[in-house]
Amino acid sequence: GGGRGVSLHICQREAVSWRRLVAGLADALRNQGVSVPPPTFDPEASTRFLSVDFGHLDGGAAERALPGWAAAPLAQRLQETAAWWVGRQRESFEEKAAAAAAAGKRKSRT
Repeated sequence: GGGRGVSLHICQREAVSWRRLVAGLADALRNQGVSVPPPTFDPEASTRFLSVDFGHLDGGAAERALPGWAAAPLAQRLQETAAWWVGRQRESFEEKAAAAAAAGKRKSRT
């Protein structure tokens, strides 16, 4: 029989507040040329993220189970995430533009 899997938190070493996470992501998006307004916060609202509302997750078990693995700094991961997202948006836009251009060519031939 198969053994039971192990759940690991893959997370950052630093404890991150909700404000810092949102501000960091906004900065990362701005670095990619995205216009992002200054974030605003309702201090009474729940983020619905346990790691932000109640304290950061502990990645120690992941570090012990995955020799050689270490969390990268949050700022680095936010930059990578923003670059990935902006790239996907560009790809999607280019695919839609190409499809629209092809449809326009077909329509003009009829």
